[in-house]
Amino acid sequence: MRIYTLSTDSRSVFKDRWFLPSLNALPDKFELIVSSDSRHKDAPAYGTSEFNRVMETKTDLVVDAIKQCWGQVFMYSDIDVQFLQSFQARIPELMGENHLVVQRDSPQGHLCAGFMILKADWPVLNLFQAIKLQLSRHSNLDDQAVLNHELIKYAVPEESRGLRYDELVTEAFARANERYFALPDTPNQYGLKWNYLPACFFGAGTESGKAWRPGDEIFVPDDAIMHHANWTEGLENKLAQLEHVREKHQAMLATSGR
Repeated sequence: MRIYTLSTDSRSVFKDRWFLPSLNALPDKFELIVSSDSRHKDAPAYGTSEFNRVMETKTDLVVDAIKQCWGQVFMYSDIDVQFLQSFQARIPELMGENHLVVQRDSPQGHLCAGFMILKADWPVLNLFQAIKLQLSRHSNLDDQAVLNHELIKYAVPEESRGLRYDELVTEAFARANERYFALPDTPNQYGLKWNYLPACFFGAGTESGKAWRPGDEIFVPDDAIMHHANWTEGLENKLAQLEHVREKHQAMLATSGR
């Protein structure tokens, strides 16, 4: 099974110090496809047009991956990720009958486009081609905003569908009686079945929904599989978050005797 990721010059430290070493430490046998984008020497800040252009490159990668893996299951992962235990054998169970399973980004059920398991089929291709088209037309959008909007917009009334994606998902969460796990039942125009990955695939805001700074705590599940260093700003903060989670996870393992 293939894992696709995108690395830029400014983010090679994640690939070399965290992503590759943690992936290679697993007994799992994945085929890693690393796409490089050398146009961005500095790490662009989230929400900037330069960041959004990197996300456009990422979406191109996902569309190409769907075509290359047609009929098969594959993964996309951001490069600021570390793996904490084997999970390849669980992928059929995680996928079930879904076309897409995705990291949950908040307690309200926002989707995180930074880690996804996908079935290369028409519903997934049509979704990501639509995301690609939106990004080409709107420099103020990123892939995660469009992904959330496309999959959850029909959970809210028509007059609310122009909201920013974070506000739209929060309203959908409220309308679902604050049950994020009901949101995948929302119809979408692609006929795409999707679900959240369990919380063992987590980021800094999966359970808190709050921005992270060095010194803050992060909830690390006992069965943690993957940690995505998000909900923070700047390369140094992301590196500090990766280190914090690794140390906390190792201490948990030592305490449990595993």
